[in-house]
Amino acid sequence: PVKDIYFYGAKLINSRFPSGSIENVYIYTIAAFLLLFIACVNYLMLNMGRATLRTKEIGIRTITGAGKSELFKQIIIEAVMVTLIALPIAIVIVEFLLPDISALLGVKIESDYFHNLKYILGAVAITMAVGVITGGYIAFYLSSLKYVFVAQFPIK
Repeated sequence: PVKDIYFYGAKLINSRFPSGSIENVYIYTIAAFLLLFIACVNYLMLNMGRATLRTKEIGIRTITGAGKSELFKQIIIEAVMVTLIALPIAIVIVEFLLPDISALLGVKIESDYFHNLKYILGAVAITMAVGVITGGYIAFYLSSLKYVFVAQFPIK
């Protein structure tokens, strides 16, 4: 098929078409997801460290009648908002550093991806998924605390 000529065109004999390597696409995709996973774990660990500072707030909200679902919603919404605020900052940093990275690698890298609605919606979806997953873990941890245990932490 014509759509497969670029990635699988190297197997054609006397091909005039430029060809790419599908193996490189797979390698870069795996590396990108590995990097995203490491960033999620890092974000999760930083927020788990900060979660001990919020135990008084969670304890007071639990004592005053907030249920697990309200605590879950609040923590997940906060995590999603932080990741959504970080997305445009990351895009600006990438746009700013892309010419330098392109020159360093010796390959011209286009930044057309951020001007395409499909890519922007994909980036927002991935960002929201990261926020929900990491926020969900933190919410599960914080909402499962007992208020007696929370009262043992000193007030700051």
